[in-house]
Amino acid sequence: MLLRVLPAVCEEQPQPIHRHLTGLLALMPQLEQPEQYHLLRLLHVAARRRQVEVVQKCVPFLIRHLKDATHNDVILNILTEISGYEPAALDSFLPRLKEIGERFPCLIGQLARIYGAVGLVDEKTVKAIHNETQLLQDNPAKKTKKKSRK
Repeated sequence: MLLRVLPAVCEEQPQPIHRHLTGLLALMPQLEQPEQYHLLRLLHVAARRRQVEVVQKCVPFLIRHLKDATHNDVILNILTEISGYEPAALDSFLPRLKEIGERFPCLIGQLARIYGAVGLVDEKTVKAIHNETQLLQDNPAKKTKKKSRK
């Protein structure tokens, strides 16, 4: 029940909650699905407030939980928010994001936004991202869907 109100509290007094956010995230596996959603909403509030130090600690947690189809859309929204102001925080996770795109082709649009933001960091990253994006576009699952539509 407390997790439902924490996002609103975080809007008003973020510092006490931000200090304990990583501890709250550690509880994620023990929570039921609605509580997990509220915890992710709390993290999204922190991401929107551009709390870089808090969010950077949470990026590995978010990447690990992308494999859960229940929350991967919400998690990608948080990561997209982060990529808008701290793209370097996601740079080392591009291979994992590529795997998620292969596993869940419906998320490729959100992943492309993240790749694009990270690609603005430097030219080397842009070239690597271009190669990764080509691999996402050549995804066999995507081709199979196109063939089945004909």
